[in-house]
Amino acid sequence: MPNESDFFPKKETSIFASAQETAFYNYEKTQNHIKALIAQNYQIGSKLPSIVQLSKELDLSPNTIRKAFNNLAKDGYLRFERGRYGGTFVMDIPETSSPAFKWLAVSPKYVQVYN
Repeated sequence: MPNESDFFPKKETSIFASAQETAFYNYEKTQNHIKALIAQNYQIGSKLPSIVQLSKELDLSPNTIRKAFNNLAKDGYLRFERGRYGGTFVMDIPETSSPAFKWLAVSPKYVQVYN
């Protein structure tokens, strides 16, 4: 039987939140995640899983994956090929660097505190 904590959100005790969780849209978070996957698991010229397959694995909308892929293609990391042997291919390996900022101060005016 599930605990009560499984149904209710955890209490927030800080006005600070991780920048990765608050400052980016879903497609930007997905884009960063895909960059990390490429850097860790793929070589230049490797074929990535399809948008539908990735959307199921990451539990995201295919449109979110598509937008992230399009942005990565504009940045030169991916290329799309159509046809029988087409797909999404890695063009460049992103550098693994630390994010520009780790934490983001959130205005107490917009923080919802649960008691």
